[in-house]
Amino acid sequence: MAAEVITGADIVINSIDLSTVCKAFTLKKSYDVKQKQAFQDAAIFQSVGLATVTLDCDWYGDFAASGLNATVDPLAGTSTTYACKKDSGATATDNPQYAGNVIIADWTAFAVEVGEYHEFSTSWVGDGDWTRTTA
Repeated sequence: MAAEVITGADIVINSIDLSTVCKAFTLKKSYDVKQKQAFQDAAIFQSVGLATVTLDCDWYGDFAASGLNATVDPLAGTSTTYACKKDSGATATDNPQYAGNVIIADWTAFAVEVGEYHEFSTSWVGDGDWTRTTA
C-alpha cells in the first residue's frame, strides 16, 4: 500500500463541518490492561479491559456566526457528536467515517498573540465507543 498525503480531512462537530479551521486531529482508542497474578503463578497474566476514545484537535480560532467558537462554546461541559474522515469524499472502504460522542471537557475561548494566528489545541474524551462505517 502506498503512503498517502492527507490534505482534505473532514471533521464535523455537532453536525457542523469545521474542517476549514482544523489543522490536525487524532482520533484514537486505547485499552486498559488488567493484570492478574496469584501466589503460585510463574508470570503475570494480562487481559484487555475497557476502551477509551480520545479526539485531539489543533484549531485555528474562528468567530464566524456558524464557526468554531459559536459551535463549541455552548457545548462546553456537555457531550456532543463528532464524525471524521481522511478526506471529504464519500464514505467508502478507502475513506471510512468514524463517528461517536465526545465530552467537551476542555475548551479554549482565546489563545492569542500579537501578529500571530489564533491557534489552540483541545483533547476531548469519548462518551462511549466509536462506529466505523464504510458505505
